[in-house]
Amino acid sequence: MTSTPEIDDEVTAPGPAATRAAILAGAEEEFGARGYRATTIEAVARAAGVSRPLVYRYFGDKEELYRQAVADVLARWNDALAEAAGRAAPTWAHRFRLVVRTCVGWAAEHRMLRGVLLQDSELARRVAGSTLAAGRDLLPALLADLLRAGAADGAVRADLDADDMAWVIAEVAIAGSTQALRATAPELRDSRLDAMVETLLHGVLLDGA
Repeated sequence: MTSTPEIDDEVTAPGPAATRAAILAGAEEEFGARGYRATTIEAVARAAGVSRPLVYRYFGDKEELYRQAVADVLARWNDALAEAAGRAAPTWAHRFRLVVRTCVGWAAEHRMLRGVLLQDSELARRVAGSTLAAGRDLLPALLADLLRAGAADGAVRADLDADDMAWVIAEVAIAGSTQALRATAPELRDSRLDAMVETLLHGVLLDGA
């Protein structure tokens, strides 16, 4: 009787880049669903379709895996926001709507990102504080550049401080999108997000002169 051979990661695993990406995707899924404390390396390995030793080989320990997963999701979020900000749009207001909707769309699809932006875990802040802080700065920095471009074009009020207003908008967008995402009906969620964006545009930002 022949025995079933053990799986050899060296033989069955894809290349290093694909393996690392699979582990990070599994980590994002598990950390997003369970939080830092409740997530185990075993669960991440299962989600990634690899062995537990392979996770340790690539990332060393759980803390480093979390830091790398946070950095990865923030980098991809930043790329998506930058792409939205650089996309051709008929007016500045259209571009602003696109950026905010991209922000909210990513938060809706990536539960881990919502936790990172809200920083709702003291333990997570201890493990990846500097990475989390850098992540919180991504949206205000992009919005500040967007506001300055709008002011230069005459679309945005010239009396607004771009950096201060970008921080306010980022906080409103993150908090407001989190509340809107709790709506079970998609049409209710969309109407709340539209209300938030239009209030910012017409109540605060656009130069009506």
